[in-house]
Amino acid sequence: AIQAARLGAQTFATDVCPDSLVLARANATRNGVSLDLREGHLCEPVRDEAPFDLIVANLPHKPGDASEGLPLGQAGGPEGDRLWEEAHADLLRMSRPRGRFHFFLHSLPHPRLLRRVAEGFDLELRSLKRRRLGADEYGPELRERFRRRAEEGRSFLAEDDEGEFLVAASW
Repeated sequence: AIQAARLGAQTFATDVCPDSLVLARANATRNGVSLDLREGHLCEPVRDEAPFDLIVANLPHKPGDASEGLPLGQAGGPEGDRLWEEAHADLLRMSRPRGRFHFFLHSLPHPRLLRRVAEGFDLELRSLKRRRLGADEYGPELRERFRRRAEEGRSFLAEDDEGEFLVAASW
């Protein structure tokens, strides 16, 4: 949101967490821009402002919930797509024809998530990188769960000479 505002866009930003909005306001001030920050669930706070030329989202998409060791901002439900499913209709409705939707996604959610997002949006991979399953980022229980999901075909996990990795992508 800050970068869009720096480029001159009229910018709205939403979050369900008031603390995140306080941080966003401080970052906007530090960067000399003004943001219209709104508290609320997914697209609800800005439905009346639509349609948009560009929507940028970073929704929780890791399979699991906070009780399984994931931070709330990463917990995407059992398959990693709970909030994406909920937001999909709004994202389509709130985008202008030929509008753009940019998002970040790990290879952890169920593969059907990308198929679902592709319903109404032309997917284009913008960038990707390997995220190593090192002990410092994911504990042993989560690593084992990610391995099982990959074996079951419910997510993607790869391995090379340096070890196991997820694919983190911007679309």
